Amino acid sequence: MTNTFRLWLGALCLAAITSVNAQTGTVAFTSISFDADSTNALAALTLTATGSGTVAFATADGTAIAGADYQTTALTVPFTSASTQTVYIPLLTTASTTGSRTVNLALSNPTGALQLGSASNAVLTI
Repeated sequence: MTNTFRLWLGALCLAAITSVNAQTGTVAFTSISFDADSTNALAALTLTATGSGTVAFATADGTAIAGADYQTTALTVPFTSASTQTVYIPLLTTASTTGSRTVNLALSNPTGALQLGSASNAVLTI
């Protein structure tokens, strides 16, 4: 979409400025919930983008505890075009822990032609 603005002095056009709105895409988790087996070394999470740019990804404790159940992960995920990327969270095997535990997942600070989609937060169940 373009908009043209003109500066007039009477009948004389002094300037014409055209602004072009860059197309923006979205970036989001492919699901709002992910599951991982605690006996696996890594949990795989997928993100999808409909444009180019980067997004910050971070984990936070839910009922799972960083350093005991999983390794805290914070990174910037690049997208060069509409694509899907996989992010891995290292899982820590703890024989004494039973039952399901959760890790909160968040996307933030999109750059380039990206904005956050509706699934910018998700939960990983270990």
